This record gives sequence, structure tokens and C-alpha cells, in this order.
Amino acid sequence: FDQPFEFALYDGLGNPAGVTVRARAVVLNGAFNLLIGRAIEPRMALAREFEKALPPLAAGIGLLGLAAALAIGRTMLRRLEAINAAARAVEAGDLEMRAPGAARADEFGDLARHMNRMLDRIGVLLATTRLAGDHIAHELRTPMTRLRARLEQAAGLAEGPARERIADAVEDTRSLSAIYDALLDISRIESRSGDAGGLEPLDLRAVIGEVTELYAPFAEDRGVRLDPAPGAPLMVRGDRVLLQRLAANLIDNALKFSPEGGAVMIRLSQRAGRFSLSVADEGPGMPAGFIARAFDRFSRAPQAEGKDGFGLGLAIVKAIAARHRFEISARNAAAGLIIEVTGEVAG
Repeated sequence: FDQPFEFALYDGLGNPAGVTVRARAVVLNGAFNLLIGRAIEPRMALAREFEKALPPLAAGIGLLGLAAALAIGRTMLRRLEAINAAARAVEAGDLEMRAPGAARADEFGDLARHMNRMLDRIGVLLATTRLAGDHIAHELRTPMTRLRARLEQAAGLAEGPARERIADAVEDTRSLSAIYDALLDISRIESRSGDAGGLEPLDLRAVIGEVTELYAPFAEDRGVRLDPAPGAPLMVRGDRVLLQRLAANLIDNALKFSPEGGAVMIRLSQRAGRFSLSVADEGPGMPAGFIARAFDRFSRAPQAEGKDGFGLGLAIVKAIAARHRFEISARNAAAGLIIEVTGEVAG
């Protein structure tokens, strides 16, 4: 008594009824025996059904959790990739690009807002610097022109050593004017960096061919062989005058450092919707630590000492490349330097 127990039920013929009862017996008021029982088969059946259903249920819950995790991960990666795409566009020269999703009140929204504020600040600083440089160059151009005219007039009146010194001063003023003009050109080109307006489909191979023909006599005088690779037309979207200038600066730079008897190799290829233009010389190359700043303004490698130029040629090339959303790089080869420009072909 007073402890739970189980027993089986039998039918009227003494056969097991297939029912197990869990029961408890108690004595009431010391005189009455009370037996309370309940068949446990329904609960056991429910437990067995639950055991059968548990593995597929757990698998379903696991799959749902995995699907939810993948969906959340994809969403996060998509938003992160959008911010990375904006950063790559800025790196390529599109300073007007801003990270999307800045209006959202989450961590990615905070990241986008901070990035956009940083880009806004950089844009203001660059605009201020560019405006100051342009203003200085414009203000100096007029007095420099007057100074050169007066020096040329004085040279016509002077004689002997004085005439030679004034002639040297005239040449210096020409160099200064050329520097001002180059800086203004760089600023003007950079102001439209990444802007597709005014660009039209043109054959880049034909543009390079035109420039190569112009430099052929100069290369012959230097004893350097120009080696352009012929091929089919390669269409890009660009400004013809700027691309001619880009090719001219690259070829001029290569000829400048190629030794007599050397060669300047110009290669243009296309693959998977992108083109590659490379100009290789057989000169001394660049010091490894200098390549990273080779395209900065007024950067001149040690071996450029004594050669014509102001260290602005590759800076102009970089500005023109950014204007067209092209990428530019430099690397040393076994003999000489290779400068490569890559970008998308016109669809």
C-alpha cells in the first residue's frame, strides 16, 4: 500500500488483455481500501511515436537553422561586398563614390557612415589643395610670360657672356612654364577622374600606332628599336587626345632610359573583356623602394639624374588612366622596366 505498482489485466477467459495498469492503493479512515489505477499504454504509445519523430524533427530544425544562417551570412556578405566595391571604386580614382547603406541603424550602417564622412573630408582637402595649386599656377603664368619676354628682349640687346647668361635664364623660364602647364593639365584631368562623360569608342591599337609612328624618327636617332605588336583593332571608351598623350609619355619615358642598340617593346592584348597595354624598355629599371611612388608628382628615380624632364610624365599617365578608370602599374623585368595599363574593353 501507499506505493505505486503495475499489474496486467486479463479478460474473462484468463487471457492477457494487453493492458498494463499503473496503480496505487490507499486505506481510508482505517477501514476502506481504495485502488486507483490508469492504463499506461496510451502514454507509452505516445512516447514511442515521439521517439520515432524525434530524429527527422531534429534534422528539420537543423536544416532550418542552417538555411537561416546561410541567408543571414549572404546578406552580411552582400552588404560588406557593396562597401568593398565602393572602396575599390575610390581606389580606382572615383572620389565621388560613396558606400551604400549609410541610413541603416546597424554596424554596417555605422561603417558606411564613417567611410562616407572620411571620403567627404578627403574630397574637401583634395579640392582645397587642387584649387590652391591651380590658383598659384594661374597667377604665376602671366608674370612668368612677361619675364621671359623681357629676358628675350634683353638677350637681343646684350653681347658676350651677358647674352649667354640671359639666354640660360630664358631657358629656365621656359622650363618653369612647362612645369606650370603640366601641373594644370594634371589638375584638370584629375578633376574628371572616373567621369565617363566625353569618352567615346575608339581603337586603342590605332591610337598607339599613330604615336609610335611619331616617335619612330626619334627612336632611330637614338639607335633604339621600337617594336609595336600588330594585331586586330581593340576598342575601348576613351578620349583620343588623352590616350595619345598617355601612349606618348610611356614611349618617351621608355626611349629616354633605353641604351643605344636596345629596344622598346609595346604589347597590347585582350582577354576576358579586359585589355593590357605594356611598354617595356631595356634600361636600368627602378630601385625596388621607388616603384611604389613612381607615379607621384616630381618623382625622379636616381638614374634619371641628368636626363630631361621634371618627374611629371608618369604623374600625367596616372591621371589619364584614372580619368578612364584604367589601372596602371610598374615592375622591373630581367632587363629594364615594364609599365602596364589595364582596363575594360568597349562592349
